[in-house]
Amino acid sequence: MKDSADSIAFSIASMRELETFSASDSRFASIGASVKILASFVFILCVVSFGVYDLRVLLFFAFPAMLWIAVRPPAKIFFNRLLIVLPFVLFTGISNLIFDNSAVALPFGFEARGGAVSFFTLLCKAVLCVGAALFLVLTTPINAIAGGLRRFKLPCVLVLQTVLTLRYLEVMLDEAGRMHCAYSLRAPNLKGIKFSDWHKIAARLFLRSLDRAENIYSAMLCRGFCARKTMEFYKSKESFAEIAALVCFAFFCFFLRFSDWIF
Repeated sequence: MKDSADSIAFSIASMRELETFSASDSRFASIGASVKILASFVFILCVVSFGVYDLRVLLFFAFPAMLWIAVRPPAKIFFNRLLIVLPFVLFTGISNLIFDNSAVALPFGFEARGGAVSFFTLLCKAVLCVGAALFLVLTTPINAIAGGLRRFKLPCVLVLQTVLTLRYLEVMLDEAGRMHCAYSLRAPNLKGIKFSDWHKIAARLFLRSLDRAENIYSAMLCRGFCARKTMEFYKSKESFAEIAALVCFAFFCFFLRFSDWIF
């Protein structure tokens, strides 16, 4: 059971590590969350719009490289998140390697199998999209992201539901760790949870985490919590310099995307 307990503890630590890092960052924390959200959206939109054989997507690695140097996040944070989407990318890419045998012209007169090129392009897109989303999370606390989403006039209920869902996941993982510890103390000789007990533990976990979440929400209401006022508090106005930088960034992204003379 030690492996299960370690995985639960690792999940909780990973969620808290992202929030701790975003709170400690000072170089990009002052930038408006709405600006960073829109910049990430433009970047991801340009990346995913490339064709399956378009190697110009490699040009977009210049942005995460510069941000990596500026932010300097722990490498394990990026690779742990990349491992989540990597199996799906590998599954799709391997199928391309098997079924796509067409010849594709590469820059400088080279040729390669279409399956290999599409697999490489798909892998690059996954790395870039994960990097863009991770940069946003690492430099912006979740409450600031919620305020940035409200700047785009998203419904308050939807934004609040997203924030509370993230908080609820941590509560549920914490309850899972407590239940796993109690189960291991009562059955120390078992290597894992018996299959016949899974449905009981799952139901109990849901009820306990729901009860604890309701207690937390009641405590928030006792302290004067109001969803609209809270979301309005984290909204921030963008400065002229931030808007100008966003326009330049978007222009450069679209320039790289639609310039055919580069490759």
